[in-house]
Amino acid sequence: MKEKIGIIGGTGIQNSALLGENAQDITVNTPYGSVHLLQGELGGKEIYFINRHGYDKAHTILPHCVNYQANIFAFSTLGVERIIGTAAVGSLRADFPPGSLGLLGQFMDFTKGRKSSFYQGTLLEQGKFVDMTYPYCQELNRAFLSAGEKLGIPLTKDLVYICTEGPRFETAAEIKAFALLGGEVVGMTSATEAILCRELGICYGSLAMSMNAAAGMAEDGVEDIVCFDMGQLEEKIVALLTAVIAALPTVRQCHCQKWSQGV
Repeated sequence: MKEKIGIIGGTGIQNSALLGENAQDITVNTPYGSVHLLQGELGGKEIYFINRHGYDKAHTILPHCVNYQANIFAFSTLGVERIIGTAAVGSLRADFPPGSLGLLGQFMDFTKGRKSSFYQGTLLEQGKFVDMTYPYCQELNRAFLSAGEKLGIPLTKDLVYICTEGPRFETAAEIKAFALLGGEVVGMTSATEAILCRELGICYGSLAMSMNAAAGMAEDGVEDIVCFDMGQLEEKIVALLTAVIAALPTVRQCHCQKWSQGV
C-alpha cells in the first residue's frame, strides 16, 4: 500500500508540480461537511492536496471561515498519516524579512471564535486531553532542515507562531505584546490545524513563508506591504516538498501518535 501524505496549500500556494500529470479531483464527505481535494502521486507516494482558502483557487474562504474540522477529518478518512501545511506569515523579526522560509516549532493560540477540537460531545469522546508540548512533528521538521541544507535553501527553524482569529490584521500594540511574549511570526491558520491533527494522531508540519513585516514593524501599514509575490518562492517550495516527501521513512518514527492518546 502506498504511503499517503496530505498537503494544505495556503496563500499563494497551489497544487503546482506536486501532484503529477494524472491528478484528479475527489470529494470526501465528512460529518463536518464535504471537502474537495486533488489526488496525485509524487515519488511513489499518494498525495492529497487541499487549497485551504478555496477549491476554486480564488482565495474566497477567509481564515476564520475555513472548515478546519472537515479538512483534517477528510485527510484522516483517506488514511493520511502526515500533513504538511504552508503558512503565509507576518514577521516580527528583522532577520526574517519578506521572502524568507522557516519552520514552525511552537505556537500561541489567540483565536476565539472557531472550532479547534473534535471533542465536543458529538462524534468522539468528550473531554479528551492531548499533549501539545511539541505541536509540530519533529520528524517532519528534521526532514525539511535536511532537504534545505542539501538544496541550499536557508530555513529558519523553531519559529514561534502567533495564531490570531482574523480576518483583520493585528494592531501595532498587539504585535508589540506578542513580541514581548516571544512571538516571532504571526498568521491565522496553523495552530488550529496543528491541534486537530494531534487529536487524530496525524503528524503535522508547517512551512512558514514571510510575506511582510508585522503591523508596527515598518513605517507603512500592513495593507501597503503585504504584497510579496509568493510566486517567487514556488520553485523553492516545490523542490523542498518534493525532497521531504521522498526522504520520509514509510514508518513514522516520531511521537505524534503517542501524544494524541490523551489522558
